[in-house]
Amino acid sequence: MDKSLRWRNSKRTSLLNADILQKCVNSSLNAVYIKELHRIMEKYFGDKIDVVPAQRRNVRMPSLKSIFRSYDQMSKLTSWEAIFYNIKQDALYDSRDPAVKAVLKDLLEQPIEEVEMKSGGTQLKLIFTFENEGRALFKPMRFPRDKETLPNHFYFVDFERHNAEIAAFHLDRILNFNRVPPNSGRLINMTRDIRRLSDKKLAKTFFISPAKNVCFHGSCSYYCDTSHAICGNPDMLEGSFALLLPPDKVAPRKIWRSPWRRSYSKHRKALWEIYDDYCDQVRTKPPFDKGRRLLDMTDMAVFDFLTGNMDRHHYDTFREFGNDTVADIR
Repeated sequence: MDKSLRWRNSKRTSLLNADILQKCVNSSLNAVYIKELHRIMEKYFGDKIDVVPAQRRNVRMPSLKSIFRSYDQMSKLTSWEAIFYNIKQDALYDSRDPAVKAVLKDLLEQPIEEVEMKSGGTQLKLIFTFENEGRALFKPMRFPRDKETLPNHFYFVDFERHNAEIAAFHLDRILNFNRVPPNSGRLINMTRDIRRLSDKKLAKTFFISPAKNVCFHGSCSYYCDTSHAICGNPDMLEGSFALLLPPDKVAPRKIWRSPWRRSYSKHRKALWEIYDDYCDQVRTKPPFDKGRRLLDMTDMAVFDFLTGNMDRHHYDTFREFGNDTVADIR
């Protein structure tokens, strides 16, 4: 059963199946939106669309193997090296690759050797280095899973949800996009796995709360202070571990601003929220005027809708593959 969000130019052979998606997200309302999206796609693109996943067309897609030429003995690769070795032009990973299961196991069990704060961003994120030299981006649990976003909150002031990161990876696999890096939940000991390994800048933000729980807040541009501290129970903390992609100096990437990014203003709307012909204008400009990019952006919009992501301001592509490659939808 194909769960890919791709369209063919024949109206009789649409690969988009709203009934499948309805089962995935358990919402008839979402299915209505998906059907409407399909109608719009055929109206605006018609017979110009002929983008079907490479694995369905038996096409050998370019990969990053040329970058990792030193990995000449696959049997000696760690799980994360195997994932990097097989990154292709149309996917970050193959869901059938045993390395995916292996890297999820490593994210869950590998001993943590180093920790550092990730630079940039409005909220605290940590980078962990494991015993086998794999690296992961850690997002801590701040709320119980059943706590909903306050209706009066803007999208740019809400806290990130660690479980949303995990769910996004599994939805990515269900939809057969294969563009979200492997992500696993994990329970860590804040004293052993963070404070013991942290530098002075991070270590000095640790404290004991009135409830006798270990807390810290780190350093970032907005929500890193005592009133926004991350606390354990008493020192155990749940979080998400996302596999970090190869460093930019090894596999260079290009960062693109999304044409449909939000305005990040309490008073001003984005251009796409004002002008009905905005999409027509975008379609005439590179890289959206040819190739697969506009279709990939449509995939991304569907994915963000299903996951409730309202903060898609940028996306990445690997320079090795040029413009005709999928966008990383982390």
